[in-house]
Amino acid sequence: MDLYMESNNFTLGDMSEGLIRQRRNLISVSCILIFLKFAGVEISKLSFLGLDFSELEKPSAFYLLIWLVYFYFVLRYYQYFWQEGKPKLISYYNQNIAQALINKVWTNAKNEEVDGRFRSYEPNTVEELKDNDWKYKAEYRKEDGTFIILDKTLFKRERVKCRALMMINLTCNTSIFTDYILPFLLAIAALSYCYAGSASSLYWAVKDSFLG
Repeated sequence: MDLYMESNNFTLGDMSEGLIRQRRNLISVSCILIFLKFAGVEISKLSFLGLDFSELEKPSAFYLLIWLVYFYFVLRYYQYFWQEGKPKLISYYNQNIAQALINKVWTNAKNEEVDGRFRSYEPNTVEELKDNDWKYKAEYRKEDGTFIILDKTLFKRERVKCRALMMINLTCNTSIFTDYILPFLLAIAALSYCYAGSASSLYWAVKDSFLG
């Protein structure tokens, strides 16, 4: 199957400064939380803005602050993604999948030559193919100069396979995954891994701060 993907000619476009900033913030705080638990870090003193806190009566309050920042950045990135990233993501997948389906129709028509040389097919847009129940007419030129037109169909199994392969192709071979989806997955991983089991976990930060 011929899959169409011109990542150099069709790109997601530059992210806005706001989306880049929220993306960076979410990735950073998620990595910090993962590191705190993985390294078993326990904070007993803190230096901030020139002020030294030699002893923290409740270190859990510092961890709780990090978690509050985490949830704030999750919300902010989601808002920016919903407004800017989601439309680009959907458009990127839809346009490339549509082109892959058209290429599949062209490949089928060319490979299924019957008593003649393939010339053209119609309709030749995904929208028209959908409206026509994925049926199309392929035209072939015979050796005697006459033409033959055959009715063909892009079957469902072919459409499903084409879409699946293109989605895998786009996800693995372009930056679309790391640009928009990775921050969400990293945030989910941080919450799952750091929810409990250490002093910096969300559970103990809340428990020690309010119930300890």
